[in-house]
Amino acid sequence: MQRITYAQLDTFCTLQSRSSNDLRAVTKKISQLIAKSWLPDGEDIRKVFLSQDSKEILKMLKKKGIALESIFGPSLEIKIDTNSFEGYIEEVRNIQQPFIFVISYPPKPTEFNVSDQELTQWVENNNSNQFVSDNLYIPVSF
Repeated sequence: MQRITYAQLDTFCTLQSRSSNDLRAVTKKISQLIAKSWLPDGEDIRKVFLSQDSKEILKMLKKKGIALESIFGPSLEIKIDTNSFEGYIEEVRNIQQPFIFVISYPPKPTEFNVSDQELTQWVENNNSNQFVSDNLYIPVSF
């Protein structure tokens, strides 16, 4: 089993194109979705993440325009790590399901560490060259 972190991916992707299908852009969208779930109107999103139901999470992501299955295949499994600010992709030795996508979903930081205004700014960030938030308390989804 091998873990691939965002930093490793970023190093690799720097050599590649920055298309809309770029995995970094997809992980940014997930990070923005996590930030949205921490806002008062994000309770439905939060419930799906905290359910830790891989199929429901994939369904929600797809509904939000995040099609991880198109990158990793239809048998992708999603896990939620509530104890980390950085997720990862786990390569497993299983032909039917070669990857587990672990999404970091820590508890919402206090207002002292990240305000609702900062969360909203990240959720609305459309800068195609910025893949992670400037605020360290907003998780990198993987």
